[in-house]
Amino acid sequence: MSAAVRASRLLAATVIVLVGMIPACLPQPSDVMWVRKAVTEDGSLTVWWRVAGERDELPDSDPFDLEVLVQSAEGKPAHVLLELDAEMPHHGHGMNVRPVVERTGPGRFIVKGVLLHMSGRWELAFDLGDPDGIQWRRAQCTVEAP
Repeated sequence: MSAAVRASRLLAATVIVLVGMIPACLPQPSDVMWVRKAVTEDGSLTVWWRVAGERDELPDSDPFDLEVLVQSAEGKPAHVLLELDAEMPHHGHGMNVRPVVERTGPGRFIVKGVLLHMSGRWELAFDLGDPDGIQWRRAQCTVEAP
């Protein structure tokens, strides 16, 4: 086998390996980009979230829905209860509405009717309960509303 053929085969094998590694480098799940996340303090649960709909942007003082995926530390869908709250710590208040949470699948939820009624910094709190609701964990993140 010529050196050119060996080099060509080596290059092809390297490309196959590298392409196979790409999904491991993306935020999970890789079927659709989930780039916003919050992790519980103990690291046992990760909350991936995005604004539902065609545009993944926080709306300007309009109600919106969130799609949420909760995963265990092993990356599997977590069987948990979910509640969402948001507050503006610098203003000393939270949301004026209480969003409705619906389970859509294993570890998946839609949170309907979220309203960040003022522009500025908001802290989102994803409260995650075990199936019987006895133990709760919180995953938080900060967002800037337009």
